[in-house]
Amino acid sequence: GETYVGYVDVKSQPVQFYVQKSANFTATTANAELFPFEIVKLNEGNAMDAQKGIFKAPKSGIYVFDFAAVDLPGGTDLVVNIHKNDELVASGGPVGSANHGTVAIPSMLQLTVDDTI
Repeated sequence: GETYVGYVDVKSQPVQFYVQKSANFTATTANAELFPFEIVKLNEGNAMDAQKGIFKAPKSGIYVFDFAAVDLPGGTDLVVNIHKNDELVASGGPVGSANHGTVAIPSMLQLTVDDTI
């Protein structure tokens, strides 16, 4: 048999989110535990807690995450770490000149119910 993905012959609830920062995130505002987002453009399934910057998987499955940022000149070196629960699963820094480049971290992760990113 075939397995259908999406709404065709499968009763599923979509889980997707799109969040953004509205202000620069600096070394003085940074917290290794939290990365809050002020703008929520989409939070279908309500799995993303934008105020805490934590995604909690509502069901088991394969999830795709795509993080992007710009490192502004004159600041501290930017390093972004993505954790699944307490385990480091992705990390990246700017591509470009020192203290002025872009960061892109695409990730495809197998999550179980209540895993956090």
